[in-house]
Amino acid sequence: MKKLIIFLILIVIFITYSKLPSQETVNVPSTWKTYINKRYGYQFHYPPDWTVREDYIDARQEVTILPPQIGEVQPIISVHVYHSEISFDEWVNKRFNQLRSFFPADYPPLERVIINGQNGFRSEPSSPKGRCRIWISKDSYIYEIEGPIIPFGEVLVHDFELLVNTFRWK
Repeated sequence: MKKLIIFLILIVIFITYSKLPSQETVNVPSTWKTYINKRYGYQFHYPPDWTVREDYIDARQEVTILPPQIGEVQPIISVHVYHSEISFDEWVNKRFNQLRSFFPADYPPLERVIINGQNGFRSEPSSPKGRCRIWISKDSYIYEIEGPIIPFGEVLVHDFELLVNTFRWK
């Protein structure tokens, strides 16, 4: 009986993780630039007409990526890095519930994802005011990537997705 239960648990785990998005090779345009963050050991690629800026907020680094303005609106993509003493799942659920408390209609359930071999979560907003959020864990750090959604246009959303899929650790 114990063997059957263990076998069933393993099947459930296998089915759950086999449904996660697979990691594919990313073809980055040759004109794209590479941002390298030596402090936290990560990098990503971005289009040549985008600007990357490093800021420090309360001794915590924030990386802001600025695509070209769309009319009067400046789209913003950002990477925040947090150090955590609690488990990744627990941290993301706390952060997600915090966001949901401010914008309850904007955040549908979390989706599990894998970004370059690292487990993560993704929240795709359900309203135009929301921002796509992706959380990835590496060692004791949690990387939160925030990005634009459809109202900014399909090209920008495509480039954001490509940027996320080039996110790597050195």
